[in-house]
Amino acid sequence: MDNTEEKIPSHLTHPGEVLWEELKERKIKQKDFARQIALPLTYLREIIRGKRDINEPIAYKIEAALGVPYYIWLNLQNSYTYNKLQLQKRREAEKARLLDNAVASVL
Repeated sequence: MDNTEEKIPSHLTHPGEVLWEELKERKIKQKDFARQIALPLTYLREIIRGKRDINEPIAYKIEAALGVPYYIWLNLQNSYTYNKLQLQKRREAEKARLLDNAVASVL
């Protein structure tokens, strides 16, 4: 790997995982938290499972309920999204490089 290449974590943590850990630590049930922030339980569970992103309105609701500033949740989401895209780009570039090498070796 080139030293100038940007470092991207091998494991990406969705902010929903962080929220899940926070709820567990505070012993808050998901259904109670969903009710508290006026969000359907299925939607909250999709966030926790990494299937949905934390957007600004949800980040504000989480801040009001837990006291963790909304910008923390948005920063976590933005970092996750950015690193996920960079990881996908790296994998695509690696596939292209392997394909080029395979074609070159056949020729």
